Amino acid sequence: MASLASLIKLPLVTAGTAFFSLVTATSSMAITLTGTTVGQPTYNRPSTTNNPPTSLSPTATNVPFAVNNFTVATNGVYNFNTTAPGFDYSQFLYENNFNSTQPLSNILFTNNPFNSGSKSFNYSLITGTDYFLVTSGFSNTTTGAFSTNVTPVPEPSGVGTLAFGAIGAAYLLKRRFKKIAI
Repeated sequence: MASLASLIKLPLVTAGTAFFSLVTATSSMAITLTGTTVGQPTYNRPSTTNNPPTSLSPTATNVPFAVNNFTVATNGVYNFNTTAPGFDYSQFLYENNFNSTQPLSNILFTNNPFNSGSKSFNYSLITGTDYFLVTSGFSNTTTGAFSTNVTPVPEPSGVGTLAFGAIGAAYLLKRRFKKIAI
């Protein structure tokens, strides 16, 4: 009688290797952006009523801000998940350049969660492009620390392929066990 290890060796190793590679690739593309707006320069931040913003805020005219510059390794949709306990913040995503004296130039997206805590948004990013995530307080007197994790969102086709591979491996295992039982 064959051992269990010799029966499941090929399908299990193949499926396990594919899954491990997927997890490794995903985690290696994660970016963490951290900072604080305490003691930072100020600017008239964009309004958060349109996306992307088309005007400056009439009330947040002297808001401390922090800038994080980053690029991504692969094209795709990325999730921006920010944690900022006790900090009522707004975030603005720019491409190619950020200039605090012209805060409407190169702006792509705004995220204003209207309250403190962990909030997220998704945006499609392109390899080789410089991105700038600007984090500021919602008002002139609001400052605080933040941490934003930028991670790729799995494509539905990739998840489907992985699921299909797992089903195929299970089917092969079932066939091998049937042959032994006969």
